[in-house]
Amino acid sequence: MKVDISVVKEANKLLTKQMKALDAVMELHKPTKDEWFDIGEMICEQCTREEYTQKYPCPTIQAITEQLK
Repeated sequence: MKVDISVVKEANKLLTKQMKALDAVMELHKPTKDEWFDIGEMICEQCTREEYTQKYPCPTIQAITEQLK
């Protein structure tokens, strides 16, 4: 069976772009220490608002890590 190398190269480029996008989302939803209540819990920096604290891992990170298992 002969493999068209251009198809493999294009698939590799697409995979690389997808991984960069995933890394960008993971970076946005990185954990940070909750200094507001001073209890030392880790929260999602992106999902937390003044009126709402989202514990880490947030639903976004949970969904990503579940699919990568």
